[in-house]
Amino acid sequence: MDIKLRPGTPEDADECGRIWYEAFSTLAMAHGFPPDFPLPKATTGLKP
Repeated sequence: MDIKLRPGTPEDADECGRIWYEAFSTLAMAHGFPPDFPLPKATTGLKP
């Protein structure tokens, strides 16, 4: 399987925010902690 990565675009923000939210909220809740963000939209536009 070949995987090609491309630079992100502003159009990717909502989907990336959803993926980020699902990954980290699931992990937090599995360990008995509340999610860091209340909704997936809250993760859109975050800067490292």
